[in-house]
Amino acid sequence: MTIGEIAGALNRSPASVRYWLGKYGLRTSGRPAPRSLARLSSRRKDGRRQVTAVCPTHGEGVFVIENSGRVRCRQCRMERVSVRRRKVKRLLLEEAGARCSRCGYDRFVGALHFHHVDATLKRFGVSQKGATFGIDAVRREASKCVVLCASCHAEVEHGGASLALK
Repeated sequence: MTIGEIAGALNRSPASVRYWLGKYGLRTSGRPAPRSLARLSSRRKDGRRQVTAVCPTHGEGVFVIENSGRVRCRQCRMERVSVRRRKVKRLLLEEAGARCSRCGYDRFVGALHFHHVDATLKRFGVSQKGATFGIDAVRREASKCVVLCASCHAEVEHGGASLALK
């Protein structure tokens, strides 16, 4: 069995399995058992493989088998993406002044948006797919934007107001 298979069978982390194997001088074959993995896994519509296993945080659920071979709880993965997106947004907002450039609103970062001054230069939306890019790429994109609160952003987007700063 591989370290990942042993970890799954024992409901332990791969790091714990590696530790104990090393402590007792044991080694694995390093190759997954194709039949056991084939029995456990299924394919999603997007072609990714997944298995059902037990997560220490979320209990029994779907685990995604990544291209690297790493198996991760789908729910844990989604939560980590959300945490990173919020962290990146907060960092970029702090760098940009953390307040609406039109009205000065600064009470809740969730209500602050990045608005592209010139839409023709927009590569991606900073608050959408932007957080899945590296921080340098997101910073470059954010440098093309001004920070607006949700109300001002809606007014500017729909033509009811200009970007004139107050």
